[in-house]
Amino acid sequence: MPVFTGIFLWYDCHFFTHTYAMKVSCIICSTVLIVFGFFSLFYALSSYNLLLYFCNYNEVAYRSLLVLNGVSAAWLAFWLIAFRPQNNLN
Repeated sequence: MPVFTGIFLWYDCHFFTHTYAMKVSCIICSTVLIVFGFFSLFYALSSYNLLLYFCNYNEVAYRSLLVLNGVSAAWLAFWLIAFRPQNNLN
């Protein structure tokens, strides 16, 4: 069992924290996109905007949630380009 001291311990903790934070943020962004996908599916099939209903017809809250959706999509696109998770797939 290796013993890590000094900078090596910091590096291992920093690397673990970075990869853990990346995984958690991507799971959160994926969840947000899936939920918004269900809202848009419901809107497409029923012509009733359920997301606007949940926002109590508040345009500012509605647009804020749409911006959250856009930021989640941009973050996932960045993650897929920068970290290339598909390289490990055979």
